[in-house]
Parts: sequence; structure tokens; C-alpha cells
Amino acid sequence: MKRTLLAIALSAFGIASAQVERANFDTSPFSLGTLTEQDGALPRTLWEGSEAAFVQEQLFAVPTRFNDPMKRLVLRRVLMSPGNGPQGADARLAGIKLLKAAEAGYVMEAAALAELTPGLPMQPELTRIIAMRDLYRGQFDRACSRGANLREGRQTPFFVKLRAFCYINAGETPAAELTISLAREEGVLTAADERMYAALFSGEAPSRLPENALEYATFRKLIGLFDPDDIALVTPPVVAAVALDAGLSTAAREAALLRAAQDDLLPARELGDAAASLDGTVLASAVTRVRNLPDGSPERAQALGEILVNSRDEPENYLLRTKIFGQELASLQPSVATVPYAAEFALSNLLLRRYQRAEVWMQTVAAEQTIGAERAFLNLAKLYSYLAPNAAQRLAGAIGEELPEPPVPAITIGDDGAADAVEASLSEVTPRAIVAAHSGSEGSMLLAALELSAVSADPRTDEAARTAAEALLDLSGGAALASEAAFRQQALAFAGRLREETINKQAFIPRLKPERPGRR
Repeated sequence: MKRTLLAIALSAFGIASAQVERANFDTSPFSLGTLTEQDGALPRTLWEGSEAAFVQEQLFAVPTRFNDPMKRLVLRRVLMSPGNGPQGADARLAGIKLLKAAEAGYVMEAAALAELTPGLPMQPELTRIIAMRDLYRGQFDRACSRGANLREGRQTPFFVKLRAFCYINAGETPAAELTISLAREEGVLTAADERMYAALFSGEAPSRLPENALEYATFRKLIGLFDPDDIALVTPPVVAAVALDAGLSTAAREAALLRAAQDDLLPARELGDAAASLDGTVLASAVTRVRNLPDGSPERAQALGEILVNSRDEPENYLLRTKIFGQELASLQPSVATVPYAAEFALSNLLLRRYQRAEVWMQTVAAEQTIGAERAFLNLAKLYSYLAPNAAQRLAGAIGEELPEPPVPAITIGDDGAADAVEASLSEVTPRAIVAAHSGSEGSMLLAALELSAVSADPRTDEAARTAAEALLDLSGGAALASEAAFRQQALAFAGRLREETINKQAFIPRLKPERPGRR
């Protein structure tokens, strides 16, 4: 049905669907990514059929900040999945893609990938990402050396602004003033930049929260602080920086860690190390307690179960603990020490996309043969059906249950998080959507769907934008990503109620024994 809707939407603009020739491309820096298949990486062919110039246009146009978890998930999968680049992809296009990833919040991962590229002094886009990472980490001298060592691109706006910051940081006021004056004459400075340099010269921390790497460096250099309530307001890369900043309050850092886990902003090891450093908190105590027990011991496995049980009623905390100990949770086996926590281990493995391990724990839950266990089993199966409906039905069928189709919300048009970054109308975005659909490239179609979803809301055109966006998601395999996002939201909401309440309000009749074949 959605393919037909897309064809209708495209035919309205005089363009019909077309077959696209596909070819294998050589690997390039563009092909780098941090996601694995287990992490949900998109197919390595996601850019086949697309052209470098068009992908560059899309990357410049798509917003980096969305409030909708589904849109954030799609953007991360597109930007961080490894795969052969579009025809004509080069190091500059790789830099543009990784810069978009950094601005979306994945600055630590993007910088690590950029550092793998040879000849960085000749690659300003990639060097910029590494310098951003250094600024967010408070390593100002290292960031300044990145710009000083550049052989190309030293006069691009970012490095001009960085140079002025570095002069001020080094106490070279005349050089800083000259650099800022020249940048002003060139029209490089924004009003926010002017406020930033004014704060640096005055020595007073800005009153506004920082939005980018240079603003964050300025804010922290001037001893700017964050309240926990600020974390919901700042950009994703600032969230990641706050989580790792040992100079900030424990409360602010803990709030940042919770959001970083929710938005996939930091890898597990950094999440864990940051959590363990929050002295005096329940979170630090829980993480340290597990880490101090011998690897592979029954005591450690039991402690893992206990810290999950203790956070079941705090969804963000449950997810953070799951991610910190993800590798270990995916390797646990049922035993006397672990069986009491089977439902939690099943849910955590679903959240980690370790489906085979989740099935083992779900079957362990079912083996308890109690009403509460059967309810938990069916709820886990319903959650699993968002991710792997056939496998979930196979498990539920063992006790004679037929699972309902999970409700997946349609993509929304307009997004408050993207409002400041995009004010495009449907007429501006549609041509790119058409080209993306024509190319057959999954990556291009997903970017086009995101851009369509961020257009300025207009009752007269919302339905057309929604129809086209949903069709592009359908054609590109993005519907599975929408289901995954819906699963996560539902799973965390029910983490503490798996044994007590039935998900999706479906009728539930306890049955402690499997039905006989043929009975309904």
C-alpha cells in the first residue's frame, strides 16, 4: 500500500519509479562506522545507487537534533553504520558525514573514526571533528595544535574561530583581537560568537548554555556550571561532554549519563567509568559493587540481577545499567544464582539486541510455572514481537497463545527538537525525496524521510509529507527501526511490571500448562 502511495506522491511531480543500476564501490573513509550487525547496523549496501554530490546535499540539509526517539535512532543508524560509500565518495564527504554524526551527539565515536584516516593535516573536515572532541574533553592545547598543524582549510570558519579562542587561551590578546576583527569583516562571526568572545575577554561565564564545542570550552574555561535541569535543554554533544566532565557536579553528570544512555551518546566503557566516578551516589555504588566481584562468579551474576531489579521502576536508570554491563549480560547463563532474575536478564538482552540470549531467558521464565511467570513470559513475548514477530510468535505458541500485532506509531511531521535547525517547506524538501526514492539507496531514502518529518508543520500539507515519509521508510527498511524505537519505549515503561500487568491491555487468561495441539 505504501509503495502505491509513494508512486502517487511522486507521479504528482511528474516522476515515476525507476530501476537503478547497482555496483560495488571501493572502500573509503566514508565507509567507516562504529555499529556492528548485532548493534543494528544497516546493510553495507545502504548507499548503493546514490551519488556523492547528492548525499552531500542531504547531509547538509538533515537536522541533527530530534525529540522523537525513532528519528534519533534512524539518524544514528544511517550515520554510524559502516558501508561502501556512494559513487564519488572521498575523504571530504566522509568528513561531512562524521561531522553530522558529531553534531548529532556521537562526537566521541566520530572522532575515533576520523583518527583512523591518514593525512589528517590535509583533511580539515576530519580534523575539525577531532578538535571538537578535544574541546569537549577540556583538552584545549590539543585542540589548538590540531588547527595549527593543518596544511589545508586553516581559513575555514571553524578554524578561524578556534584560532581566536586559542590566542585568548594563551594570553595573546592582540593576536586574538586581530583574528576576531578580520573574521568579523569577512562575515564569519555570528551573534553567538560575538557573545562568546566578549565573555572570554571579560572573564565572566556566559549566561546562556553552550550549544557547540567552542561554546562549551568557553563556558567551562570560565567555570560555567550546569544544573541537572539543564541537561534536558542542551544539545546532545554537550550532554556527552557533561557526563564525562569530572569538574562538574555529581547531580548534573548523573542526569547527563542517563540521557547519554537513552540517546546512545557514549560507549559502554565510558558510561561505566563515568558512573563509577560519581562518589556518594546509588549508581556509583551499584556499578562499583559489581565491578569489584570476580569475573564470571555466581556472586557477580547475582549482583547484576540485583542492580537491575533495584532499578526496574526507574526506566532511564535500568537502561543505563543494562548498557554499562551489556557485554556481561549477553554472556550470562541460567544457574541457581541467575534464575531469580530471568525476566530482567531477558528484558536487558532484548534492549541490547541479543535476541538468542533473550529467548533463553524467556524460556527460563516460562519454566517457573507460576501465574506471575507466565504473565511475564507473555509480556516479554509481546515486546519481542516488535523486533522479531515470527520468533516471538513461535515462543508464545508453545503455550497456545497468539500474539497481537504490536502498535507502532506513525512518523510525525514537525519536530520541536529540529525546529531551530530547519524551517524548510514541503516544496523545498520534496525534490530531494524524489531523487532519493529514484536512487534506491536505503541511506538516501532514510535521510529524505527524516528531512520530510522535520518540515514546518502545516495542516494543508502534513498528510502528503507523512505519506511520503512513511513510504520512504517502508521502501528503505526503516519501518523496522520504527518498531525498534517503539519497543524500547514500551519495554522500559513495563520494566517493573512484567509480572503484574499485561502489556497492550490484551485479555489475559492464566494457563499454567501448554494447550493440547488443536485446542484454542
